[in-house]
Parts: sequence; structure tokens; C-alpha cells
Amino acid sequence: MKLYKTLLAAAAIATSAALTGCDDNFDRPPVIVPEATIEVNTTILELKERYWQNPASDYMTTIGTTEDGKHIIIGGTIVSDDNAGNVYQRVIIQDETSAITIRVYSSDLSTSYHYGQELRIDVTGLLIGTYRGLQMIGVEYNGSVGGMDLSEMQARAQVNGLPVEANAVPYLTTIADLQSYKNTTADMCAWQTRYITLENVEFVNAGKDRFGDPAAANYTTTQLKDKDGKTIDISTSNKSTFAGTVLPTGTGTIRAILSYFGSNWQLVFSDPHTECVGFEWVDAPEPSLPGEVTGDGSKANPFSVTDVINGASAAAPAYVTGYIVGWIDGASITEGAKFSVPATNASNVLLAATPGETNVNNCVPVQLVYDTAIRNAVNLVNNPANLGKKLTLAGSLEKYFGVPGVKTPTDDFTLEGEGSGGTTGGGDTAAAIYSGLGESDATIDWSINVGTTESVWSWTEYSGKHYLNASAYGMNINVETWAVSPVISLEGKTSAKLSFDHAAKFQTNLRSACGVAVRETGQTQWTKLTIPTWPEAGAWTFVNSGAIDLTAFAGKKIEIGFLYVATPTEADTWEIRNLKITE
Repeated sequence: MKLYKTLLAAAAIATSAALTGCDDNFDRPPVIVPEATIEVNTTILELKERYWQNPASDYMTTIGTTEDGKHIIIGGTIVSDDNAGNVYQRVIIQDETSAITIRVYSSDLSTSYHYGQELRIDVTGLLIGTYRGLQMIGVEYNGSVGGMDLSEMQARAQVNGLPVEANAVPYLTTIADLQSYKNTTADMCAWQTRYITLENVEFVNAGKDRFGDPAAANYTTTQLKDKDGKTIDISTSNKSTFAGTVLPTGTGTIRAILSYFGSNWQLVFSDPHTECVGFEWVDAPEPSLPGEVTGDGSKANPFSVTDVINGASAAAPAYVTGYIVGWIDGASITEGAKFSVPATNASNVLLAATPGETNVNNCVPVQLVYDTAIRNAVNLVNNPANLGKKLTLAGSLEKYFGVPGVKTPTDDFTLEGEGSGGTTGGGDTAAAIYSGLGESDATIDWSINVGTTESVWSWTEYSGKHYLNASAYGMNINVETWAVSPVISLEGKTSAKLSFDHAAKFQTNLRSACGVAVRETGQTQWTKLTIPTWPEAGAWTFVNSGAIDLTAFAGKKIEIGFLYVATPTEADTWEIRNLKITE
């Protein structure tokens, strides 16, 4: 580094002299090489190991000092670049031991913190923790680790020397090795966020799929595979500059950040055009010519499922008819298509030309928008008997899950037939008396953390959707706390029922100690309610609670309360959203 500075300074002096000889009135400012004044005293891995917790449940804690009371200072080479918009509001640094994400609430960070430049930062007093299993440094935001203000970053961080791209050295590994690293705490801790390289790999659906969908929100997941067929996910922001780029063909070498989400590795490119070598970049494929279309999209002559697949189009909401044959779990229609019940996702159904279809290529996905009559009546979570029934609906013909589909349907629909799904579940088509904790709500008017000073309950956002989150994981406390609704009037009502969506991947005392209750406004005593359907452990999959009878409180003003209980050895994470009370 010192030799580099000396050569750079000498070159600058020579250039300045040459310019002066041409024009004595032209002054060129000297090249200033930044030199950090703080010294690194802790490796990134030492910091991560000191505060590491099981990534299965998110946590956050304040970074302290070294054993001799000094502020902890880490440093490393910047291996991220936000110019393409895929690495957003974060700077990632890597030293010889590991790498870590630093969250900063600012854009255009690469104008100050350059790829290949050394950065040192005083992290004492900041938070370290995980978001969906990925360990990072930042400040508290909505109950998890968020971005610090740029001014805070500037006060704590210093760059040292000029950026040298060759200093950003990726770790060579394989997909098989990455899969094995998840099996040990030491490897998981060390490898998270590292800048890695994979050789002899290819993109799944190369030349067809794109990195993302610029017209969609949030993120798109694609995949990379090796010669043995082992795969790893790629996560791309749909707002990145390369989201609309078609996945390149051929076999080559990639460099990317090894991120982590939920329980799986994810690759994150700063810009695949510079980080993917040996591949062939292709233009977007020409759209397929439409096939035969028999309907016209009117109510009297609706489009068939085959019409939609063949490219049927309509300027106004068009009518489509087909049989409900399944639903989609997750973000991929090819991997997530399910053709049986019970279902765990109420936001969509699959339509086909025949009721027994199980080939996803012959299906059309239909979006079911939250808190609409069609969703309440059609979704297979609450209405499993709808499987096999004929559905005619009106909606917008556009891509959904990357294939021809129907989005934003109206409430002008009909259901016909007996179906084959079994007993109808807890669905409800009645108008809502009260709706709360909506997944699209930026804020809520509930009282949270009632009964404790600990921050256990929070209104949390993930991938554009919100939920009420309760978790004391990693806090090592005994706590009993409530989230309480505003006053809800059931006056003039003769019956009422409650339902909500909830998820919990890890469950110890959730079903025995936690729950939902109701009380008349002004009273202190809660009446515990029975939740018909609990989420299955092992995944963050939301399921509907089923209908919970509130008829005993009809005609009164009430409050709904969610009770969360935790001990040092039993501290689950409970996620709740889309609560509704109907008559």
C-alpha cells in the first residue's frame, strides 16, 4: 500500500510538471491519498463470533468494547458497489477472516466508499444482529437492524488509501461446499457475506428468464447451477438497473456476495455484467406469436385458460373461465405449484381448462388481492372445497409469476360445481366489521408491549409486507406481554367472528402459552379464545387461523389482545397480520 501511494504521488507530480510546462497559468490539484487515523484492533470474524447467535431466529444487541475497554474497530476491503442499485443502503467489507454488511440509510454510497478501497470503522455502540438470518451492523429500525444515518457513518468510518479493484479478492469455493457450510456454526459465521467466486457454473433457464422484473416490486429469485446439478439462489432487486437483463447462456465464472435469507444462501451481484465472465449475453427473446383465441373476453364469451396462455389480450378487465386446480407456494410457479389441499397461501389460485390438470404449463395463475370478496370466497386456504370448481372472473390480463395470468380481479365472479377439495374451511365473504394489521399498512393503531418495558412486540416489514411480530429470542428473559387492538364496536350486531393470518417457524411454547383473547371495553379480565388452525413449524408460511366465534360479545364494544409469553429457554417468534372481524 505504501509503495502504491509513493508511485501514485510520483505520477501526479510528473503529470503536474508536464502540464505546467504547457501552460503556466493552469494549476492541477494534487492527488490526495486518504489515510485513516484509527487502527483496526479486531478482525471481522472475531466480532461476528463474539455476537453470533443461532440465525434461525433474528436478534440484535449492542456492540461493546474490547476486553481492555477500548472501542472495537474493524476494517477491510470494500467488496460491494451500489451503482447498479442491487446492493442498496449497505457497504460490505471483507478482511482475511470474514466479511460483514454495514447498513447505512443513504444511496450512492459508492461515491464515498469505493469498491476495492480499505475502510475502517468504530462499531462500539452500534447494533449487531440478524435480519432473516443474515448478520449485519446498523441501528434499530422497526425492531430489527436498519441503516444508520450517513452522518453517523461518516463520523465512525474512515477510508484508507485509494481504491484498487485487485484488492477485492473473492474466495474460491463450490456450491457443494457452500451447502456443507450451513451444517457448522463456525463455517456459517465465517462464510456469511463473503465475496466469493464460483467456476464452471451456468444460469438456470439461461437465455429465457431475466434477472428480475422491472415492473414488479421487491425481489426476483433465479438460480445458478454447477456441472453436478447443484443449485444456489440469486436474489435481484427488481429496481436494479439490470433487472430486465436476460440471464446469459453458456458456462463461466461468477463473483458475488454470499448473502443469506431464511435458511438458504443467496448470491447478490453488484453488477453481473462485470462479475460474470465467460458467459454469452443475449438479447431479450422475441415475444411468441399468439395462438388461437376462441373467446372475446366478454361476460357472455369469456377467454378460456388456453386463450390466456395463447396471448389473449384486452384493454379493459376481461372475463376468464377455468377450473381451480391448485395454488402457488413461494415465488416460483414452476417449483411452487401445488395441486392439492390443504393450502397455505391465500393470495392466488391456479386455473386450468380441465379440473384434473396437474401440468403447471397448462395453468394460469390468478392473483387474489387481500380483503376482497373474491379472495375471501375463492382462496383454497379457507375454502378447500373449491378445488375442482369452475371459476369465471374479470381481471387484468398480464404477467403473474412471470407467465400469462390474471391480476387485480374484480368482485364480479361466479363459482360453479361441486369441487373436490373436501370440507369448506373458515373463509368468509361477509363485509368486515373491523379490519386491522393489514399487510399493506405502514403503521398500526394497536397498543404493543403492554405489561412489559421490553421491546418484544413490533410492527415489522419484510419484502413490502407488514406483520405484527413478537419475539424474545436471544433476550434471555421471562416475559408476558400483550398487543391490544383499539376499541371495536359490535353494537347492533347479533353475531361476529374473528380471523387472522399467522406464521411461526420455530415453536416451543407457542401453542400452550401464547394466544388470542377478547374482553369487553372497560374490563380487565380477558376471555381466551381457541385458535382453530396454527401454522406448521419449520417454515415462515402464513396460514389463516380459521373462524373464531365472538357471538358472546355481540352488541358490545370489545378489544382483541394477542398474548405472548417467553422464558429464557422458550422464546418463539410469532408473526400475525390481516386480522378481520365479520358478522
